[in-house]
Amino acid sequence: MHFAVSFFFVLLHSLATSANSNRDHEGENQHPINCLSDQTAHEILSRWIGLRSNDPTTPVYADIVEKTLANDITVEDETVNFFFFSPDFVGPYITNKTTYVTLQNVAFQTSQTASPSITQEVPLRHDCSSITFRWLYSATINKVVPGSTANIGDPVLYKGTDLLIVDAQTQLVQHVYTSADYIRETYQKGLKICYQKDAGQTPVCADSPAGA
Repeated sequence: MHFAVSFFFVLLHSLATSANSNRDHEGENQHPINCLSDQTAHEILSRWIGLRSNDPTTPVYADIVEKTLANDITVEDETVNFFFFSPDFVGPYITNKTTYVTLQNVAFQTSQTASPSITQEVPLRHDCSSITFRWLYSATINKVVPGSTANIGDPVLYKGTDLLIVDAQTQLVQHVYTSADYIRETYQKGLKICYQKDAGQTPVCADSPAGA
């Protein structure tokens, strides 16, 4: 009788172990094959940061672009839209890789700062097809433009958050949603910021002391 009871519990344990094993394998089979791994997510983010902090006229930059950006990449930033487009403009202001590179070239050539550093303030988070991270931009003024109250050597520090949507097949960045404290950046560069809600009104301007 003792042998029969023992055998019964051994059989139950064997069945339970087998069932758990099957469930584990089912979960593995259901897991997307092209889901981003931690390593891949970090590699993509490293290249993305490189696109923001390197000289876009170099061959190295072109190589990063090809390894990182989809041809039809879109970038959406409501603060950029507010600053540079009409009040009714919504949606992405970048709609392809060529436009992205062109705007990065313009930004680099006209920048008041040299050798910016972009670091992760908050470690990245990712799922199978997206990467989110909080970043810190750090640089110093090396060129003063007309109308600026900044001085050579003044620091420029501001933060932002990026959400990267990655194509599951190619693992290239296809959509970007970004938000940053460009108001603070503008103040630190010693530039005047003016607001005018309706045509015909006198703009309200704020003089921005360097380092504010």
